[in-house]
Amino acid sequence: MNSIEPMFNTSIRFIFILGGHLNLAAHSPPALFQIHCRSLFWIAYVMDNELCLRTCRPPAICTDYCDLTFPSAREIAIEFCLSDLQIPSIQILPHLFPTDLRLASIQSRISKALHSPRAASKSDAELLKTIRELDDAIDDWYKSLPLSYDISAFPAQGIMTREEALGCQIMLHIQHKYCIVAIHQMSTGCAAWIADPGSQALGIKLSLEVAANASRALLQKFLGAKALFQQGGFW
Repeated sequence: MNSIEPMFNTSIRFIFILGGHLNLAAHSPPALFQIHCRSLFWIAYVMDNELCLRTCRPPAICTDYCDLTFPSAREIAIEFCLSDLQIPSIQILPHLFPTDLRLASIQSRISKALHSPRAASKSDAELLKTIRELDDAIDDWYKSLPLSYDISAFPAQGIMTREEALGCQIMLHIQHKYCIVAIHQMSTGCAAWIADPGSQALGIKLSLEVAANASRALLQKFLGAKALFQQGGFW
């Protein structure tokens, strides 16, 4: 991890220099170069948030300086050479980037709200409230994912093979469970739990049960997708 961080941070700096962090298409028709730089930014954004969630390290990308407007269907069609794009861009995003850009945005919220120094100063009530809000956010995102039969049009439009689309869906399901674990396990940061790990406080107990159930489901999905990981997935 330490060996790739300098290279990753340097790549992000180059993307910023090239203007990939800005949505120039909002002001004028974008050039192909601008669209490509924008795609590089989103790839870096996804990777940055995934690494932050897994390592609890601060992000390399400061979103205060970024325009986080998602790519339009036209920009996606140009970047990925899709001549006749008939599928809503919101359904394609999870399959063209390393993960869904909307999920990466939620991962960013998880890291900031639960893993930052400011999060450590929250009261038990504030922490549990944050956990509930993030759980709702990840649940809403998960419900918005296209169903398996919705991806049948992807091969016909040259986006990817059916096997690739199914592989992406499996990864999204795994990431969904991982995020639930990452959210609810932070209830152990409550003062009541720290003072008495055997505490039966209802909110903390329920949150830890959710984390445990999600962990088991994550393991089951992981074991059920061994063939996918043996082929070498992005993560």
